[in-house]
Formats: sequence, structure tokens, C-alpha cells
Amino acid sequence: MTNFYFNHDPANLPDFSDDCHPVQMFHTHQNDITKHSLVSKQLLQTVRDLGLNVDADSIDLITIATAVTAADTFELRDNAENAWA
Repeated sequence: MTNFYFNHDPANLPDFSDDCHPVQMFHTHQNDITKHSLVSKQLLQTVRDLGLNVDADSIDLITIATAVTAADTFELRDNAENAWA
């Protein structure tokens, strides 16, 4: 099973390994594709460009949804014990 670790700051992410997949969320820091994946690169800027006042709870929901989508995209379900989890 692959464990995913998400953080906006790549300094807080562990190294890639057979069972560890670090993922930087948003592009708030320099991205290094040899050390971690990157998701939602432009999302925060897109939200800002809308000119809307988005509350912290909404950003939290976007962050959680992004993490779930990323994990589902990066890991094949066929590799999971029950083909889903």
C-alpha cells in the first residue's frame, strides 16, 4: 500500500519511497519533480483571480478534495488490497 503525504511546503514532505508518495499542494513554494508530485498548481491563484472573498472553511474543503483526487489519480485501485481503499 502506498501512503500519501500532503503539504504545501515541500520542506515538510518525506522522501519518495516504494510505499511513500509525497505531494506538494498548490504552488506556494518551488517545485522539484524529483522529490515530490505537485497538485492544484494554479488553484489558489484562480480563486484569487475570481475576486471573491473565499472563507477558510471553503479553502479547507478544496484542499481535502484535491488530496483525495490526487491520491485516487496517483495510485491504481488495482494495487489496493480490496481494489478500492
